[in-house]
Amino acid sequence: EGKSKGYGYIHFSEAADADKAVTEVHDMCLDGQRVHVGHFERKEKKLQSLNETFTNVYVKHFDTTAEESNLLEYFEQFGKIKSHTISKVGNAGVMYINYETHEDAAQTVEQLNDTEPEGVVHAGRKLVVVRHQKKAEREHTKATERKEREQQYAKYSNL
Repeated sequence: EGKSKGYGYIHFSEAADADKAVTEVHDMCLDGQRVHVGHFERKEKKLQSLNETFTNVYVKHFDTTAEESNLLEYFEQFGKIKSHTISKVGNAGVMYINYETHEDAAQTVEQLNDTEPEGVVHAGRKLVVVRHQKKAEREHTKATERKEREQQYAKYSNL
């Protein structure tokens, strides 16, 4: 259509030329736009680095009748909360928590996911506490898992 998408990929024949482009052109202004130049990273590698640095946590299945202050007090025992958002629709509740450090967020996920803390979760349900993911990232993960399942099923197609 002739419209720029605002990004592009360049394949250099020599690694030294790519390094030179990164050092000389990165953060330069071209036609009034600041340009980011960096080495290409595969999506899987980017996602892995997100797992090592995340601070945002997604929580669901908490008791929507609980007071917001009680929920915050409960989650603050794992670390200082920078910000949070709570969405309640009927019995369904979703909470997004942004911790100050990755360690606090990781500890929260590790200790609370798939648990049933009294007064925090609906009776008979387990708390879901995971790293927050953007929609595109969730879709990529699902597609990867689907491909892996298809490959497993293909191995046993003659059974």
